[in-house]
Amino acid sequence: MHGNGNATSTDPDETPPPSDIIVEPIATPPAKPQSPPPTPPVRRTPIEPDSNDEPGKRQKAGPALWRSVAFIFAVTALGLGAKIALTPAEPPINVIEMAPTQAAVLQAPGQSSTPGWVLTVDPEGNVLLSPQVETEVLETQSVQLWTQTAASATPRSLGLIDPNRPVAIPAPLIGELETGQIFEITLESKGGAVSEMPSGPVLFIGRLVRFGDAPVPVQPAVTETS
Repeated sequence: MHGNGNATSTDPDETPPPSDIIVEPIATPPAKPQSPPPTPPVRRTPIEPDSNDEPGKRQKAGPALWRSVAFIFAVTALGLGAKIALTPAEPPINVIEMAPTQAAVLQAPGQSSTPGWVLTVDPEGNVLLSPQVETEVLETQSVQLWTQTAASATPRSLGLIDPNRPVAIPAPLIGELETGQIFEITLESKGGAVSEMPSGPVLFIGRLVRFGDAPVPVQPAVTETS
């Protein structure tokens, strides 16, 4: 169709451009991470076997080492054993208790239950007297010890003593003892008895007995019948 000059011709094959066109940006793919450069291969120098080593010897190195260690331990053990065997053993200590073989109980005259002194004799003949009670003595008085055997007619002085302390008399001084020997303690004037005989009162007295002696049998009295 043809009209006036203001008319425009229209091509039926041409499509008019749209009024609103949205242009989207083209998405670019993400960049791939760069991998590190490959590590150059390490060249290993082969270890050449020693010319002196042989396969058979190398296989036996382990057992030989253990045999050496065992030998060292064996030698050490033998050395310790020899040291212990050569060390002299300490001699045993034997404690021997020496019980007294003779004794006497000294009592005050007229007393039968209260011991005043206990006298013991060791196997070597030494005499030890131990006080059991306390005795008061004035400054003007002394206490003297005496002994008398059945064969002697008079008592023998053994010296002045402290009545409240133990007294030890060595065997050479006391001499040979016998069963029934009398020991007595007297109260004397200052310095002891003037004569060789006791002059003051007897404080304690007793007879020596031996342990293990059989008692002397007492014969019954024989009465006469008419």
